[in-house]
Amino acid sequence: MADDATPALNSSLVRHWPLFLFVLIGGPLIVAYMLMVRPFTIPSQSMEPTLQRGDYMLALNGRSTQRGDLAVFRLPRDGRTFYISRIIGLPGDRVQLRDGVVFLNGRSIPRVALGPTEDPGSPGLIVQQFRETLPEGRSFIVFDRGPQTADNTPVYVVPPRCYFMLGDNRDNALDSRFNPGPGSSATARCPWTIGPDDDIAPQLGVGYVPEENFVARPTWVVFGEGRSFQRVR
Repeated sequence: MADDATPALNSSLVRHWPLFLFVLIGGPLIVAYMLMVRPFTIPSQSMEPTLQRGDYMLALNGRSTQRGDLAVFRLPRDGRTFYISRIIGLPGDRVQLRDGVVFLNGRSIPRVALGPTEDPGSPGLIVQQFRETLPEGRSFIVFDRGPQTADNTPVYVVPPRCYFMLGDNRDNALDSRFNPGPGSSATARCPWTIGPDDDIAPQLGVGYVPEENFVARPTWVVFGEGRSFQRVR
């Protein structure tokens, strides 16, 4: 009887060795990956169409400081609230918007019209789509609602180790075009040199973002309205 049981035990081990291998190797890899990424839920429409309100996304921990990258950062005004925007201006850059067109160091970013579409976060609202291409070749789609106050700005000179951020939904984003507010840590670390007469609106925004405020780089939308496991960039 003992001789008959031995082959059965060995056969069971052979059949289940892939599971043992997964536990021994795959388990630690999954734990390591979970330590590398952070989950976020998008609460606003400021990054449409790239990210939509309600999207559940994963972001890689670490700083992202390349032009065109999406970045999760702590709002300089309070150091606690998480924001997400796109990096447009690097330290030392001169950034300006003229009639909705972004100018970097005196040169306009190429902008190709893609036609109208409905804003997914505002049913019935028709917006214009444009594909913008940065000097390094990165391209992405932005929304434009038509002439707005923030379409024309002063020239922003980005301080050292600070960054200028824009939302992809240009007319529905309180980004680096807007004053971060008096007395915030941002004004000490990244001085806001735009005078009151040149402020584009009374609303407080992001201002310049210090390098150390970046916390993660969005990579995947796990699920959202009509999509799942979609790479974002």
